Amino acid sequence: MRGSLREKKEMLSRLEGYALNFLQEYRNRNGRLEGHINVAIKKWTQPTRDLLKINVNGAYSENGAGIGLVFRGYQGEIQVKMVDRAPGAIDAEYTESLAFVMGLKFAKDFGISHCILEGDAVNVVNRINSKKPDLSVSGSVMEGIRNMLSEFTMVNLTYVKRQCNSTAHLAAQLSLAANGSQFVNFPKNVMVVAEADLN
Repeated sequence: MRGSLREKKEMLSRLEGYALNFLQEYRNRNGRLEGHINVAIKKWTQPTRDLLKINVNGAYSENGAGIGLVFRGYQGEIQVKMVDRAPGAIDAEYTESLAFVMGLKFAKDFGISHCILEGDAVNVVNRINSKKPDLSVSGSVMEGIRNMLSEFTMVNLTYVKRQCNSTAHLAAQLSLAANGSQFVNFPKNVMVVAEADLN
């Protein structure tokens, strides 16, 4: 019995060594691991020719909540700029969740079946991508988003850092002064940020 236990400990020790070596090799080749989310890039990147990229963001304040959506093609050209109020939003995370809902809704309305959907709300992206039941207040919204995703041929739902989502962030800030859903002409300061994304 003791020999058997010793053999099991040695085997576990070898497995641990293999795992640590694999992890070290991975880090050497790909950089540090960032948890189970996609490793966030540092600047907005253009989608491939066959995809549309949709950046979404929510803004929440005591005075209300709103959403900003920016649809871009493979050359970085802005195809759709939209802001919308988010009545009934109860907090910032709920507002960010609604931004993903609106991004998917408008993609579907425009007949888009393949896209990249990006937002800077890491908790929301993780919860949408999770397979676990979500019993939180916004859990039904997360489940609704998962159901909407299944209606597309391909959607790559990705977390990005704020600097990769700055145009949608500014659009969300503009939405706080909007009266309902609007396709907008961005002010010069937002367009400067959008153009800077391409450099």
